[in-house]
Amino acid sequence: MGDDTSTVVPAWRIGACSNCLVSLNPEHVTSKDAAFCSLHCRKQAEKVRYVRAVIRDGRISVPMTRDVIYNNMIVFLALDLAYVRPQLPADLRKSVLARNNGRCVICNSAPAAEVDRIRGGSSAPENLRGLCRHCHEAKPRGPIPDDLTRDGNGAVDFGPETRALQSAWRAALLTGLPLDEGAEWSDLRDCVEVYADTRFGWVTNQILCDEPVSPAHRELTWRTEWPRVRKEYINWAKTACSASRNC
Repeated sequence: MGDDTSTVVPAWRIGACSNCLVSLNPEHVTSKDAAFCSLHCRKQAEKVRYVRAVIRDGRISVPMTRDVIYNNMIVFLALDLAYVRPQLPADLRKSVLARNNGRCVICNSAPAAEVDRIRGGSSAPENLRGLCRHCHEAKPRGPIPDDLTRDGNGAVDFGPETRALQSAWRAALLTGLPLDEGAEWSDLRDCVEVYADTRFGWVTNQILCDEPVSPAHRELTWRTEWPRVRKEYINWAKTACSASRNC
């Protein structure tokens, strides 16, 4: 950043990705992901909405919820990751959870509730195991699989700005207090001001602000707005393609 620390907030518009705000190619707009540049961004927008809700509605007071928010939401958003693996077939998931008499294979006491991939992203039955929620969250994390990175290219955001924001997020979440009910939340907001022009700084601001720039980040209204927004994107793509005659 230069001497002027003000940040120009990107403008959302029909034709821009509803998560990262990059301009879309109308030729690549599909019905399912019409408002996004990729499934990666659609999944990230889901995380933004979830975190926005939890830090406001009191669920953050639950320790396990805080762990999930940090490990599965904030870390993913910080490092520019997204879980885009295909959903396991219901019968495969059921059979994996039924192993070990339905108990977690780590603690061998709590019911197995989540399917864990032992190594990498393979969905082969021998790479799957049933874990309880606690053991799944406590599982040591190995190298980040490429299929969690944007476009599968293996790129991960480990920049110092991202690490500073991650640290501030962790401190705020550990309080168990809702948004702005502790000094740690103020510290996070101060950190966002410093790094507002970075990718994760902008994402964090969308989580903390009252009214996100993109409707896809608005946890209270996106579900009802999505059908209208999708239709507007599809119509925009058709018009743009007709004008260029490339679609």
